[in-house]
Amino acid sequence: MNTLGQELKREREARRVSLQDIARITKINLNYLIALEEDRLAILPGEFFIKGTIRAYAKCIGLDENQALNLYLQAGRHQTPAVRPPKKRRTTDITPARWKKLLLIIFLPLLVAAVLILTRPWDQSSAPKRKPGAFSGPARPLTAQKSSLEAGLLPQPPPAAEAKNLSLQLSFQEEVWVRVIADGQLLEEGLLQPGEQRTFTALDKFEMRLGKPGVVALSINGRKAKPLGSSGRPRTFEITAANYKDYLAE
Repeated sequence: MNTLGQELKREREARRVSLQDIARITKINLNYLIALEEDRLAILPGEFFIKGTIRAYAKCIGLDENQALNLYLQAGRHQTPAVRPPKKRRTTDITPARWKKLLLIIFLPLLVAAVLILTRPWDQSSAPKRKPGAFSGPARPLTAQKSSLEAGLLPQPPPAAEAKNLSLQLSFQEEVWVRVIADGQLLEEGLLQPGEQRTFTALDKFEMRLGKPGVVALSINGRKAKPLGSSGRPRTFEITAANYKDYLAE
């Protein structure tokens, strides 16, 4: 019994229709049509895209669309799309222990400054002893002393954290379909060949879809990442400035 790809190719050749004609009419990438006829469906981007490609191919060559889909289902290639896990909500709640730490950081320097201002130990150690009846010069204003002391003891706000970019480095061991979106902007989509390498940068977030994750080697900010999974099942990965360390190899 012919496979799905063999049957579609046989019907196309019987009608004398070229793959280039189908690609021009359906606006489907020629490489995807070749992969369909060669039964390399793993490199196509997902179940919905595979079914749509089969329908468009069949309609273009005059073959019944439902018949073509039945061949696909009978071939045992129907897969349920992977369900993406719910995104974890980042919480900004401050725990009681953190409140205590913040209060200690804020009020301890103020308490020390107040004690020093009230006791004025520098007056006792540095002021010269006066003889009875001796005239002393004008005293230094207390307001000026407080201002200089408070300026040195009060805590200064920490410098703003410098923003860091995310950098992904991808290398491919086999032919694989790839889509990379950085900060909402599409950077790459299509079939990449063995031995090719790509580098992408983003300010905060990557969304990466791979047809065969197991044949892709990933590095993040120059550090090697864990294996991305099996090679035969497409997956989507969301890598952000907050969670990218979860992908790094130990």
